[in-house]
Amino acid sequence: MMQRWSNGCVVRLDTYTPSHGQWLLAFWNAAFVGQRNFRALSEQEWQQRVVAAPAFDPQGLILAVADDGQVVGGVHALRPAPNRGVYQLYDPRHHIAWLMVAPAWRGQGIGRRLLQAAENYLYYCPVHFATETTPLYGSVEGPRPPLFGSSQRMGVSLRTDRLLIDWLARRGYAVVEPGDVSLARELDESLLPPAEPDWAALGLRPRAISHQQPWTGPGYDELRLWDADSGWPYSGALLVDAAGAAVARVVWRAAAIVRLDVQPAWQGRGLGSYLLDRALAEMAAAGQVRVEVQTHVAKHARAYALYSRRGFTLEDAWASLVKT
Repeated sequence: MMQRWSNGCVVRLDTYTPSHGQWLLAFWNAAFVGQRNFRALSEQEWQQRVVAAPAFDPQGLILAVADDGQVVGGVHALRPAPNRGVYQLYDPRHHIAWLMVAPAWRGQGIGRRLLQAAENYLYYCPVHFATETTPLYGSVEGPRPPLFGSSQRMGVSLRTDRLLIDWLARRGYAVVEPGDVSLARELDESLLPPAEPDWAALGLRPRAISHQQPWTGPGYDELRLWDADSGWPYSGALLVDAAGAAVARVVWRAAAIVRLDVQPAWQGRGLGSYLLDRALAEMAAAGQVRVEVQTHVAKHARAYALYSRRGFTLEDAWASLVKT
């Protein structure tokens, strides 16, 4: 599929092959620079993070390639991941993780053709665009640092990506469940560990976990499945009941809290506060000077209120879009 553009160049749409690797990384590292949490992507990380993942299908990674070989645009569409490992925990969905055209090549219909090709590959709706459960680019497969976006996902910002949101809206995509935010606060060594509750009276015991000492017991299947294909460093703490099941957890990696939740039957006893304060103190003791977290102001109102009480402030808000 080729077309000659107004600048005289021929641009074709190709599905990804390893021969595109150098050009794709050059495009990626130029196109997304300046995005929140952006860091340049290395070839090794690209292979490990994307190409080697079970959810990757090269037919869904569609590139706009100029006649000199340079990649000038791209879109990554993902059909439902294989029903194994951590993917068993997520609903089977059709995703578009990202769509981008190099600035010098915009206004010529390349983005429209890329989106159409991605939707043709996915073959039916609904299509979820840049949602929290998109494979490969967020924390679905484990507590990995973001390629850009929030601490957990490669998202579309309501602050800086309005042009993209409006462009997608004209093509049938709508923002759903607004309220997904990134919060952050500073850390210093004056943070002290929280007082230990009376664990015997609660019938609980704390348990430290990490990528080197992963959780293998009942409760929080995600933690067990991370160990299969993650390999990324993380730390955390669980609260375990008398039956040996985890009922509350906090998980963090450098500079970000990845998970914090308490099972409904155990809420209202200060356990979330304890776990958050423990995480912040341990991160500060390890030399971290800033921490961020992603949460939802409505779906996770208790967590949002807790973060606010602990001095977290708004950094950005994220759009999940769906075409039905």
